[in-house]
Amino acid sequence: MKKIFYLLVFIISMFSISAFQLVEKDIYRFPGTVKIVDNFYFDVHEISNLSWKEYLSWMEEKEGKDSPFYQAAYPDTLVWMNKEYTYGEPFMNNYFQHPAYDNYPLVGVSYQQANDYCAWRTERVKEMFKANKVKFSKNFKYRLPSALEWDLIARAEIKEDKYREVRRRKRKENFSHWNLFNMRSKSRDLERKNNPHLAQFEYSSSTAPVSSYIPNTYGVHHLYGNVAEMVAEEGIAKGGSFIDYYEEIYPSGKDASYTKPTHWLGFRCVCEVMD
Repeated sequence: MKKIFYLLVFIISMFSISAFQLVEKDIYRFPGTVKIVDNFYFDVHEISNLSWKEYLSWMEEKEGKDSPFYQAAYPDTLVWMNKEYTYGEPFMNNYFQHPAYDNYPLVGVSYQQANDYCAWRTERVKEMFKANKVKFSKNFKYRLPSALEWDLIARAEIKEDKYREVRRRKRKENFSHWNLFNMRSKSRDLERKNNPHLAQFEYSSSTAPVSSYIPNTYGVHHLYGNVAEMVAEEGIAKGGSFIDYYEEIYPSGKDASYTKPTHWLGFRCVCEVMD
């Protein structure tokens, strides 16, 4: 039943004709993305736990759960167990496994695993086109964005009127200390030490759902905060995460470095259309 469930989820989200749109002018919207220019599309969200579960479900069907391919693709849940993080054990046991976290960003994967997922996603979308008899003459691929591409999309502003509306609404709900990008604030850290009541309004102890908060003008969520994001240049992560200080990441665009999977690192894809 579990295999069937995940297969159905995959079909609905990836193979459905509604997952991409073919309109009169032959404009394609690739699954999970927004169009930036004619040949370049950017993921709306970070890759979620559910997206990765679909990937594993497909691999289990094709290769078997005991295969080295499936085992190599499984995220490292032990990344939550480290000295710098207080709440590690519950997240180690539940963050990837429990359905409540399906819409949260995936963490605990390596650069190689991210690239393998991009290649797999490319083939599945090609299958989607074929299954729906869509004639698409150009080649395309999903991949990690380059550092430059990521920076260009991240420069898009959140509309000021929307920002003000959220801050007004949060104040009304007594959430005035909530950071829009789910990142830490040095000044708020000091306040929190002096007033523990602020802790629940300050910043999350982990990530937030991938569709949280306001998207930028391209329609992209969470480029800053939540999880830092791998780019095509190995070892470089962009955007900061829930463990970082807001003042150090935004708007300076300070990069982070990594050598292995960790609890603050995820990724998203871009889709490039080649002639």
